[in-house]
Amino acid sequence: MLNNLSFNEAEHPHFPSYIHNQSIDLPNSNWRVIGNNGWYDYSFSAYHDQLKKVQAWKNVYWLDSSIDQPISDQERMATVITQVKHQLNLARENNKSVIFLTHFAPRHELLAPKPKEVNTPRREHFYQMVNAMMGSDRLGNLLEDSNIVRYVFYGHLHGIHPPLTHHGVTYLNQSVGVNNKRINEWQKGNFYDQWTTTLRIINLP
Repeated sequence: MLNNLSFNEAEHPHFPSYIHNQSIDLPNSNWRVIGNNGWYDYSFSAYHDQLKKVQAWKNVYWLDSSIDQPISDQERMATVITQVKHQLNLARENNKSVIFLTHFAPRHELLAPKPKEVNTPRREHFYQMVNAMMGSDRLGNLLEDSNIVRYVFYGHLHGIHPPLTHHGVTYLNQSVGVNNKRINEWQKGNFYDQWTTTLRIINLP
């Protein structure tokens, strides 16, 4: 999305491993993997009801402002919800248990605690603006209410986030983290070793 991919292109599969709004059935099992990129609707922020204020900040400071998007963030999140509802209904009709893959955080409880450095009005303002772009509880609520989703793998959040089980759904963060000249979030010395530390093996009944 950050490399000139159009909105329409992002909504359609281009290769087998891109499963946004798609699903894959695991052979010889009743498990289905459903994927959706997800999005955000500012609901993780204290500014969730100040849409124009957050949008103006995003347009100036946030990397996503370069993404091709003909609709608002709230409309895009609503599209995600519609897509996921459809995929979950299909899975339910086929008596499938679901592993769900997404990028953005589907529950605010997954966010790290507020850093102690957020101790001035200016830093609080920045902190709340960043949280606005982290994800949406609407997705987590939908997944939990379905009663067929058992695991959710997500990314987007930096740092280490332990597994969280909430209303029967276990959320697992798969972010490798950033390692560049300014920031190093890796616990290992190279990409391969860092990546392997984020791998999860789950035993499916």
